Amino acid sequence: MPDRRSSGETEIPLLPSTPMRRACVRIGAVLFFGVLALGIFARLMNYELRRDEELYVPPAVLLDQYRLYVDFFYNHVPGSAWFFHASNALFGAGGLLFSARFGVFFFWVLFAAAIAFFSWRITKSHAATFFLLILALTNEQLLSVVGVTATNNFLPLPFAYIGLALFVLGVRGQGLVRKIPGLTKRMPDPAMIFGAGAFLAAALAMKASAIAFIAPVVIAALLLPAGIAYIDRVKRTLVPLAAGGAIAASPVIVEFLRAPELFLAHVVRYHTGPHIAYWAGNASGDEDVAMALGAKGLLAHEIWLTGANLLLVLAAATISALLIATATSRKSRGRIDGALLLAFATFAVVAVFGFAPTPSFPQYFAPPIAVLLLLIALLYEKLGSGARRGVDVALVTAAVIGLAIGSPRIVQHLPRLAEPQVWTVAKTHRAGGLIAEAMAKAGVQGRVATLMPVYALEGGLEVYPEFATGQFVYRTSDFMGPDLLKYYKTTSPETVEALFRKDPPAALLLGFETALEAPMRRFALENGYRRIAGFTLKDRYGEGELWLEPAN
Repeated sequence: MPDRRSSGETEIPLLPSTPMRRACVRIGAVLFFGVLALGIFARLMNYELRRDEELYVPPAVLLDQYRLYVDFFYNHVPGSAWFFHASNALFGAGGLLFSARFGVFFFWVLFAAAIAFFSWRITKSHAATFFLLILALTNEQLLSVVGVTATNNFLPLPFAYIGLALFVLGVRGQGLVRKIPGLTKRMPDPAMIFGAGAFLAAALAMKASAIAFIAPVVIAALLLPAGIAYIDRVKRTLVPLAAGGAIAASPVIVEFLRAPELFLAHVVRYHTGPHIAYWAGNASGDEDVAMALGAKGLLAHEIWLTGANLLLVLAAATISALLIATATSRKSRGRIDGALLLAFATFAVVAVFGFAPTPSFPQYFAPPIAVLLLLIALLYEKLGSGARRGVDVALVTAAVIGLAIGSPRIVQHLPRLAEPQVWTVAKTHRAGGLIAEAMAKAGVQGRVATLMPVYALEGGLEVYPEFATGQFVYRTSDFMGPDLLKYYKTTSPETVEALFRKDPPAALLLGFETALEAPMRRFALENGYRRIAGFTLKDRYGEGELWLEPAN
């Protein structure tokens, strides 16, 4: 080819200078991930109201005047209730559901930041970091009820991921940015491991099933790092881990010690008794409920081996195969990486743990995703420079495919950002205002009886403690013996009319659960309650009917 320099031609660079190119890449990355964040935010604000949110959202306001477990039912550890209460205190001006879902969006931001930071810290690879971040942010399972409703399903994942990553770096003696000065390669960093214990305990405070993340780490604290004296391992690994966990878990421990039997009745005994009994007779109409082991397996298969999660599994399997092939060809007899072994063990424990509850729901199989993201980073770290070049191309390609798969959910609600009045959270808040307005216009004051308390609470109205967190304890009360029932503030379809005769409701909001509401509707009809004509409230469960007490 002719030499352009010798012919006098001026070569025009196809790309700007290196500093300019880097600036453009950074600006483009900020814009790109900003659009993804806006898409997740829009999805949170517009996703249809779910039945589970009737349990998790009300404590945001109930805790202003009632005591958790004592005055109303809550069948989970208290961290999520406290979090939504704090979120409402900060952002409640936008409405009850808005504040709760905005709090979940904060956890999305935390999760994304943690994935980006730790993936880069471990791999030092733009391709691997990009792949892991994209496959997390566009993950269709996380963008379903797991991550876009105000529940405790998503809340433990960022904490668990950060806790595991901190532990891995800590046992290696690595800092958040660089190696800790003064530490040998095998000497762990107590400060990092203390942080790991705190974050893992915070995950457990959000959801009891997060114990599956913690158990392997506790065992690893007895074994890692290998090659140091046992007493040093106890002092620099086990003790800091326990101290961080104890401090972070202390509010939950205090809550438990106040009334251990009451706490266990809500958090443990409900799930192992009446919850199972109810679904044993009512699971046939719900495709997302799995009772038998085979059905659980099909549900897990559907979640783990489709879409973004399939790409993650393929990446982990491919890199593992490359590492095994490389080690075999070189007849490597190197020591097994304890941190990598911990990641594999944690992934296995968390995955198996999803099968333990009965019934199983799709959200029970989401936690392994958090571990898989860290596992892939640790696997990639072991690749040689030659293997990385080919893997990088595959990872970027897979990231683009994952983006294509998840983009419909990301962009679905973006056009609505310009119309906040049509958001689901806005319509829910407005519905509460309409209930309050109808009651005020009729001169009615008092409690609202409903199995959908979020609507009434959005209007600043008072609800019955027996229904304050939705239908969950109400629908299972008939499956309880007196020894368990005494721990709950509840009624049942058999006793609700007696409750109303003793303490008549000022209004009833019905139309969402035909069978469970039947005795409530019967009470309204038999006692002269007036159905308000023209009142419209529609969601995925039905069309709301507002009944007001008889005029004096």
